[in-house]
Amino acid sequence: MSTPAEPDSFSMLPTDTHIQQSLVNDPADIFQSHIIELCDIISSDVVAVCNACVSFELIGPETRSYIMTAKGASDYEKATKLLYDIELQLKSRINKQKYLSNVIEAFLCVNNSNLSIIAEKLKNSFLY
Repeated sequence: MSTPAEPDSFSMLPTDTHIQQSLVNDPADIFQSHIIELCDIISSDVVAVCNACVSFELIGPETRSYIMTAKGASDYEKATKLLYDIELQLKSRINKQKYLSNVIEAFLCVNNSNLSIIAEKLKNSFLY
């Protein structure tokens, strides 16, 4: 038979308020939560998305070169590479909010309604 623990020995259980306070809208987490949808959509027009990212200076020349010249790589693989580079850039930035905002703007510049929907989801997640 065990004895009940002393009241002071219990750690405080988290409340909804504690949980909400700990859930900060980290731009990298927000972006990562949409990776699968983004990869599916971007693979349908990876070159246009790549060009938008280049115009917003979001990706490096190595990624652009890979997207434009990789032989034998599927568009899905190219989209994955593009998103991976964006994610790495985002995680390395001091001002992650600004970088994610630029990513969203680049996505909105591409003439793709599905990508615009995801960009708006990113924007809404980012703002709240």
